[in-house]
Amino acid sequence: MKHMIRTGICLICLLGVSACETIVGPPGSEPQLPATPHVVSPPYDLFAEGEPNPGIIALKGGSYLWKIGNSWHLRVARPEPKTMLFRDVFTGSVRVQNGFVLNLVPQNARSLDVVQTGADGIEFGLEVDRGVRGFDFRVQPIGNEYCINVDVQVNGMTNPRYVYLGRSMFSPNMLPVRMCFRQ
Repeated sequence: MKHMIRTGICLICLLGVSACETIVGPPGSEPQLPATPHVVSPPYDLFAEGEPNPGIIALKGGSYLWKIGNSWHLRVARPEPKTMLFRDVFTGSVRVQNGFVLNLVPQNARSLDVVQTGADGIEFGLEVDRGVRGFDFRVQPIGNEYCINVDVQVNGMTNPRYVYLGRSMFSPNMLPVRMCFRQ
């Protein structure tokens, strides 16, 4: 009978029950799991400079953010081929720390689009069936450094794979994207 119980325990361990190490091993013999690596975001500010190719924006679709000096540009587009029956809704925010937004100018906006400034940045909702929509703005820094945090959802879902930064069209590995700049 004892042999059958021991065989059953070993069989359970072979099938992958995780508690088996503590059942069959002496106290303190549990293997130490490696620490979860801390994911460090690259300095996204290195990728923000310069305008991406406008033709690629319309073809590839997604959200594009770039800066030239302290002038920022955000554009969104549906990927080709476009089906007239569907629309993509891009929503999100641009939060500014140690600065404030000036000269917010919608680009190719429609009546359903919402782009508005608040105390700490911009909230937006852009409905795109075709074409490219977006807005431009300037950041007036307070002091030597300012940071922006950009968060974008497409049809209510967050996916950094559809966000592109600057001329290189670099995609971040997570959202929101935080970028800081010295003056």
